[in-house]
Amino acid sequence: MNLPLRALAKSGSRSSYITKSARTAWTGYMLALLFSGLAVAFRLEASQSLQTRVSLPLCGLAAVLASIWIAGIGPAIMATVLTTGWYIQDSFGGTQYQWIPAGLYLAEACALCYYGWQLRLATGRAAEGEGWQRHLIQTAGEGIWMVDPDGVVSFANLRMAEILGCTVKQIEGRKFDDFLFPEDLPAERIRFQNRRPGVRNQYDRRLRRTDGSEAWTLACSSPYAANGKDAGLLTMMTDITERKMAEYALRNSERKFRDLFENIREGVYQTSPDGRILAANPELLRMLGFSSYEELNVVGAVGATFVDAGLRQSLHERLERDGSYANVEFQLRARDGRIITVRENARVVRDENGTVLYYEGSLTDITEKIRLENHLRRAQEMEALGRLAGGIARDFRSIGGVMISRLQEAFSLLPPESEARPSLDAIAKSMQSAELLTDQILDFSERQAGVRKGIFGEGADFDVNALLVSIQPDMRRLVNGETQIVLSLCDGTTRVTADSAQLRQIVTDLVSHTLGTGAAGVIELKTEIVVSGSAGGKGSYVCLSVSNDGGRKSPWIGMATAKAILAQYGGTLVTELRGKESGGVRHSLHLPLAAEGSPGAAKSGNSGTVLLIEEDPLVRELSRDMLERQGFRILLAGSAAEAERITNGQAFDVLVMEWAVDGGSALSLVQRLRDKQPHLRVLFTTGYSGAHASPSIIPGGDALLAKPFSGETLGRKLRQLLER
Repeated sequence: MNLPLRALAKSGSRSSYITKSARTAWTGYMLALLFSGLAVAFRLEASQSLQTRVSLPLCGLAAVLASIWIAGIGPAIMATVLTTGWYIQDSFGGTQYQWIPAGLYLAEACALCYYGWQLRLATGRAAEGEGWQRHLIQTAGEGIWMVDPDGVVSFANLRMAEILGCTVKQIEGRKFDDFLFPEDLPAERIRFQNRRPGVRNQYDRRLRRTDGSEAWTLACSSPYAANGKDAGLLTMMTDITERKMAEYALRNSERKFRDLFENIREGVYQTSPDGRILAANPELLRMLGFSSYEELNVVGAVGATFVDAGLRQSLHERLERDGSYANVEFQLRARDGRIITVRENARVVRDENGTVLYYEGSLTDITEKIRLENHLRRAQEMEALGRLAGGIARDFRSIGGVMISRLQEAFSLLPPESEARPSLDAIAKSMQSAELLTDQILDFSERQAGVRKGIFGEGADFDVNALLVSIQPDMRRLVNGETQIVLSLCDGTTRVTADSAQLRQIVTDLVSHTLGTGAAGVIELKTEIVVSGSAGGKGSYVCLSVSNDGGRKSPWIGMATAKAILAQYGGTLVTELRGKESGGVRHSLHLPLAAEGSPGAAKSGNSGTVLLIEEDPLVRELSRDMLERQGFRILLAGSAAEAERITNGQAFDVLVMEWAVDGGSALSLVQRLRDKQPHLRVLFTTGYSGAHASPSIIPGGDALLAKPFSGETLGRKLRQLLER
């Protein structure tokens, strides 16, 4: 700008370009009058001393030259006219020419009056122009400020105050550094110091508002001078904060979608209608074994990835026909020869005229998913097979239990000298071995189904010594050639009341754990009778210990489960070191001896009436015989409907029935019978174990008995219910 805006910035200033121009012109004429007067005065003085009239032209010429040099051609012409008039008046003299000086003086007065009027007119126009300029600057859409050479803001308009979120007074008089962020100061100071006259700079500038927020502006700066001196920097700034925010949002959005495109775990692509790959993300390249999407653009590269050569064309035709497709599964061949299975989603992108711009889609590698689904399918088939085997094993175990019970009954009826006793005894042992095999099948099948873990069955009397002898061959198969299994069995009875299968499992786990500790040499299985107090209780106990003569001490994972099993039968588990030198470990299992005439023995007499519901006729008849020998009165029913018919008009004390997997039908029948007999006691039996046979699912006051069970166990459970 050519205007001296520094002067306009000062509120008391009345000067302007127009005023200065007027003053310059009329000052020249006044100087011409002054020079002419001085010429006349000098001529009079020169005439007295030189007595010559030559001084008048010379002095007039000097006045003209001075006016030309200082004020310009206009004042010089005026000086010429004045000096000429004086010269004429001085040359001709006489009274007849007295009007000439008067006219000259009148002309001079008129010129001075005209100059005064023009000066007032110019001053008014200057004030009007200054007000208009100030209004223009204050109402401009751009922020304007002026910074003096010391970096102080000397002027700021209202728009600049709006941009900075403050008032004009809060801007003027402060360093421009106060409105910048610290990280922007070095560049702004260098730009201010390197300002050059006539050189404009346009750039984006970030300002700090009074509340600390950002204000982005498009700044146009140019230095200006006053009286030939550097007066600072004038800057006009347009607020572009919203545009910058939009640019930031656009960049963030682009970066977000770029990150999504680059890092998504699906292969994403874009292709042109002529088959060129326009874009492919790293996951797609990794999936197919390429290093860049340019390699995919090699002729035939994409087609070579399809295992089915005609599939690509059929997919393209489907895409053209339908516009998109989803969840299409097919196989691709990676660059290294791997065959992968992918699931593709694709669509056509068209412009407003319907012209195809490009195709885009995504590929998901589902090779591992397909493999896992196949494994799951095979596992489900194995589970179904295991459940089938488990159902057959349960039925066989029920039949085997009936056969063993009948053999024991027949064995007891034979005289001691009968030749059939050895054969019957061998059959009974064979059936017991078959029962163990059946239990192993059930353990396998129900562990597959997840229903047999952690549930303890009902105990029965058995001999610990006989159990160890029977499992010794299995223990020998567990150990290597460097380790020996030694049995040290005590004399006398070692009968306890517990679950023999669970005790067998505990001993097997202990031997396996002992082998895992690195023990070599001898593993001893020992039984002994300990008296009251030895195991932390009263009475006599059978102590079964598993110990080794070396190896390292290691925690036994199954210890908590073993303690829980023993505790329900009144037993304990103790672990101790055998000696610091040998480093061996001894695990001792204590179980109370089964007393003679224990509750397991049969009792005679009427013990109550039992309603027995059992679908299997063999088990139903066997249960009736076992309970009748113990003094119970039995009502038999093969189904729930038959049981309800039998109970019409007949009272009974205990209901014995099968607990189904869901339990809903059993509880419904129990509720109907309890409507007739509110104090009815119920004993549920089940061939399952685990979550489907947990005592927690049985209503309070009722009991659950796991199959198979002996007659003594069944009778003892019924008497416990009747004694409540």
